[in-house]
Amino acid sequence: MKIRLRRRVIRDISEGLRHAGKASAASAFSFLLVLLAAILPGCAGRVDGARKPPEVAANPAPADLAREAARAATEPSTAVAVPITAAETPQPLAIDTNLVVDQDVTLMARMSGIVEEILVDRGARVKKGDILLRLVNKDLGLLLQRAQIVARQKQAEFERARRLFAEKTLSDAQFDEVKFALEAAENEVEIAREDLEKSLIRAPFDGLIIDRFARLGQRVVEDRNEPLFRLTALAPLLARLYVPEGVARSLRQGDQVQVRPRYQAGVSVTGTIDWISRVIDASSGTRQAIVSIRGGGRQGSLEPGSTVTVVFAPESANEGVLIPPAALEKRPESGPRSIARVEVLENGKRTWRTVRLGNSRGDAVEILEGLRPGEKVLLERAIP
Repeated sequence: MKIRLRRRVIRDISEGLRHAGKASAASAFSFLLVLLAAILPGCAGRVDGARKPPEVAANPAPADLAREAARAATEPSTAVAVPITAAETPQPLAIDTNLVVDQDVTLMARMSGIVEEILVDRGARVKKGDILLRLVNKDLGLLLQRAQIVARQKQAEFERARRLFAEKTLSDAQFDEVKFALEAAENEVEIAREDLEKSLIRAPFDGLIIDRFARLGQRVVEDRNEPLFRLTALAPLLARLYVPEGVARSLRQGDQVQVRPRYQAGVSVTGTIDWISRVIDASSGTRQAIVSIRGGGRQGSLEPGSTVTVVFAPESANEGVLIPPAALEKRPESGPRSIARVEVLENGKRTWRTVRLGNSRGDAVEILEGLRPGEKVLLERAIP
């Protein structure tokens, strides 16, 4: 029985080698191992009293690698060519940002003293010049009154001296002495009035009291820069943007844009471009611009800190090439955000190309340089 089994194995091996034709020795050896495993599936432990053959090493044989390469060459690739989409007409450019104001200050005392009276609280709307807080200033008021009395006395003396000087009964030196004494008294009045004014905290512009830090009876010291109020203006509202160079070149001061609050459906106001930087940021390829919204706070639709989308008109937008974001090669965190690579199908060959990125537009990303409309990129996806 064992002899017949051996003869059958040898005959099957010879038949397999004849079919292998011009196969290499490594391929023949691999075929031998596969054939032995197929013919003797139940043989384990010993064959004709021999020990169990050692297991095949984990590394693949050369024949296995050759078969994998041949299979990969015949199977379809998992990369699917996707045509690039280029808009025939300029597309509106939308940039998200938050509204700010230039006038947002913390008010502090200009002199040391005790807080005697607080006239406004958080949330109060104030006008320029309104008194917000008063320090104890009775002594300053008395000093002002004394300076005013002295000034009136000097004024009366000057009037008498002027009459005498006109009658030629008063010398020039005596008249000048009286005149200079009046001027000094008037200066003392202004100094006393300014000291009294320092004890009052007034609103420097129209706005809203965002926060109040002052407390009744609090002693404030001028050199400590202790905050008393935070005051912010409600208009004009400003949007600071970083606009791609291609778009910024077509913008001019005074151009109008649409400003849409993110969390207020159906609301849109008109903004005006107040300023565009003449310097291009080398790392991002953008210019800084400032858009102002006049009256947005008074209408109640917009307020400082609101999240908005600034939409530029189509005629001032860039005609870019759009591709799916998944077509971009994954970039390292430390790399520049404006540069990426895509795999392009060119003349039937797959090549990598460096591109410069623009803005994201919905489910597509804008390519400013490196690709032309009509070219094809490769989008890696699994084939089911």
